[in-house]
Amino acid sequence: MKLFNDDTGWAEARRSIRFTRAALAAVAAHEKLAATMTKLLRDWKSIDDERLAAEDETVDANALVRFRDWELDDGVTRLAEKTKGDHGGDSKEFGALFPEAPHEVVRLGLASEIDRIKKWKAATESLSLSKNVRAQLGDIDKTCASGKKALDAREAAATSSTKIALRMEHWKDDANGARRSIETALADYANKHGLPRDYPSAFFPAPAARPKKKTTTPTPTAATQGA
Repeated sequence: MKLFNDDTGWAEARRSIRFTRAALAAVAAHEKLAATMTKLLRDWKSIDDERLAAEDETVDANALVRFRDWELDDGVTRLAEKTKGDHGGDSKEFGALFPEAPHEVVRLGLASEIDRIKKWKAATESLSLSKNVRAQLGDIDKTCASGKKALDAREAAATSSTKIALRMEHWKDDANGARRSIETALADYANKHGLPRDYPSAFFPAPAARPKKKTTTPTPTAATQGA
């Protein structure tokens, strides 16, 4: 029996447990041992359902973060155009909003862009901005709020995924403990009933064969070829 380790795939571990349960169920005397494997399979399914849910949450959150980032980039670009159109590119209004070039704001990631935009409120309080610019700033505020929710959702999904990864590790530990006990019980059974010593191995999948190392043929030299 090969114990599960960090290299053992999650689905691979399930197949191994199912293999053992099917083999144990074939022998009436091992019914209780098979029940242990059944419980492990139920636990695996429960954890996997949560894993898939967390994975879906992560995908959804990433999609929202990406879209809100695009939406905010578009809003900032529109703000720059409206401010330049209403006040001029050399105006104090434009300079207060964009001490750097607009594209420098747009290139930021969503979280950094939201932090950068927070500075606009203080910078524009004393300015007399056009109605169009004020309206655009309001739209950007709404997008920032939606973006913050998307970022929070992504962080929550990442936390859930981390917790589930730990549960998966604990499940493997529990499975290894149960499989060790079963292997011992099978060895005792074989000893009591005069069965071959390799009896327990029939209840566990055979280890995957390791690929053979390629051997390289040395390049002939003058000495090996002969003069």
